[in-house]
Amino acid sequence: MEKLYRLLNAIKPLSEDLKNFLSQNLQTKFFQKGDYILRERQVCNKAYFINKGLVYALYTLEKEDKLQEVCNWIYQENDVIISVYSFYQQVPSYENLVCLNDTEVVFIDYKVLQEAYNQFPEWNYTIRILVEKYYVDAEVRLFHLRKRTAEDRYYLFLSQFGHLLADIPDRLVASYIGVDKATFSRMKRK
Repeated sequence: MEKLYRLLNAIKPLSEDLKNFLSQNLQTKFFQKGDYILRERQVCNKAYFINKGLVYALYTLEKEDKLQEVCNWIYQENDVIISVYSFYQQVPSYENLVCLNDTEVVFIDYKVLQEAYNQFPEWNYTIRILVEKYYVDAEVRLFHLRKRTAEDRYYLFLSQFGHLLADIPDRLVASYIGVDKATFSRMKRK
């Protein structure tokens, strides 16, 4: 939990009362490579922080009577994981959260998180800063998917995840940057 506390304290130092509240309510869980943290149609009722590991968000589309998997997001150590729509609306998720390798997370339940908002004003500030960061990241990703070339998207991917390239299958990288496997294979050889 030390990594999480460092992240939170870097945004705004936590009060002792908030630290005590979190210590009593945060839990740790271990997943093996290939495990699902969340399956589509489940409600995402926990927010996760990756202590160690790598996770991807995946949803399926039906295209020409075939199911196509789409890698929507990749989460690495020190990232917060939620299925955004499901978590904030408390409705079934349209995506899966899957571990790419053995993963250790710290998590908090949705209802407990809501209690923290009510009891600790500084928590609202801290979480707002985290949400802003991920909102900006999502906006940049969407811009690149819509306005940049596949090659530009690949270079952005490398700048963010290049150190993890050996851990991420080519099919997921291709899907994440919005190209088919053949196009990705050609790009990778350049």
